[in-house]
Amino acid sequence: MSTNPITAAKNAQGFVPATLRKRCASCNHVQKTGADSLQCRQGGYLVTAYAVCERWTIKQPPGFRPATR
Repeated sequence: MSTNPITAAKNAQGFVPATLRKRCASCNHVQKTGADSLQCRQGGYLVTAYAVCERWTIKQPPGFRPATR
């Protein structure tokens, strides 16, 4: 199966869509404080959904349990 030229160009460039990039909205250190507000628990300040810092860690989905051995 061949890919279309746009998909091939994106893959060659290492393109990552905005919704899959590191961002405050997917960070473990951020909590919702209102309908549209996010607050960083590391710094205590409000952030925007697409901001990011060096302390970003992925937010696990509700009910997530790490694998046990």
